[in-house]
Amino acid sequence: MKSGALRAQFIRWRAEQVSDFVQAARKTVRRAAPGKLLTAAVFGKYPSCLDAVGQDWESWTNIGLVDYVVPMNYTEDLAKFNEWLGQQTRTRKQALKVLPGIGVTAAESRLDAAQVLDQIQAARRAGCPGFALFDLDTTLRQEILPVLRMGATAP
Repeated sequence: MKSGALRAQFIRWRAEQVSDFVQAARKTVRRAAPGKLLTAAVFGKYPSCLDAVGQDWESWTNIGLVDYVVPMNYTEDLAKFNEWLGQQTRTRKQALKVLPGIGVTAAESRLDAAQVLDQIQAARRAGCPGFALFDLDTTLRQEILPVLRMGATAP
C-alpha cells in the first residue's frame, strides 16, 4: 500500500506481524536451544526500514527479541557506510547489539581487502562487538580472508 488513508494503519499492522514472527522465533530458540543466540539480518536504514519492510529492529534489540542485528550495510562508499553505522549506533547500548554487514561480494558492492579493512575499522570505532562479511565465495575465501588473518582478525 503506497498511499491512501489506511497507509499508516497498514504500516503499523505489517510491523506488528514481522515483530510477532521475531518474537515467535525467540521463543522457539529459547525452548529448542537454550543459551543460543538469535540474530537477524536487517535492512540498514532505520527507521525508514520500518515503513518500507516492517522491520522495527531497534525495538527488537531494546526489548531482547534478538541478541544482535546485522544491518546489510553493503556499499563501496566508506562515507555512506559510516553514515549508516552512525545512525545504527547512536548510543553505546545500541552499538553493542549491532554487527554491521560488510558487502564484500554483494549485489550492491564489490570490495577489495583495503576497503574491507576500512569498514571493519569503522565498525570497531563505532563500538560494535563484531561484523559479518557477505558473502562466502571464492573472492572472500582466497583474497580477503588471508589478508584479514595477517592482523585485522588475528587472535
